[in-house]
Amino acid sequence: MQNPVSIHTLRQQLPHSNGAERQAWAERLIAAPTDLRPLLELLRAERPVASRTAWLISDLADLAPARVLPLLPEILAHRQTLDVPGLERSLAKWWHLCGIPELNLGEATDLLFQWLADPKLNVSTKHHCLEALLPLMDHYPELRPEFILILEAVMDEHSAAFRKKAQKVLAQRQSPGP
Repeated sequence: MQNPVSIHTLRQQLPHSNGAERQAWAERLIAAPTDLRPLLELLRAERPVASRTAWLISDLADLAPARVLPLLPEILAHRQTLDVPGLERSLAKWWHLCGIPELNLGEATDLLFQWLADPKLNVSTKHHCLEALLPLMDHYPELRPEFILILEAVMDEHSAAFRKKAQKVLAQRQSPGP
């Protein structure tokens, strides 16, 4: 088994990394029983390190969502102070891939609805918001009317693929009950 990559190495190499390198690091971090919490320090670093750490966390979430889930409450708690471009997209993606920690369910749900409705955010962010909110509709049917209203309002503002996904979701969600 390969040795896990060190946080020091990541701090040095992340600013100039490419996707293949980050994927390899993610695989090494997941393969070992490595504590991922030190990555939170890298999210607080200068922008090049912080933004690529967010990309690395996304790679980790793709591979092992349960390992990333415990990091999400702290990331949410410090999101206003992190210098990570597109942090809304990253959080929405992580919640989509990992689920929303119970501790953050209310705040995260509110943010996902806000981001889904925000005309300034891109379609990728909205896609992840949509995917993160979908499982909540079955557990919290009282959210369904707001979800449907927002989705109907934004679905024509974006790509044909997003519109098609939104139409499919609406067709499923407008029928009563789970």
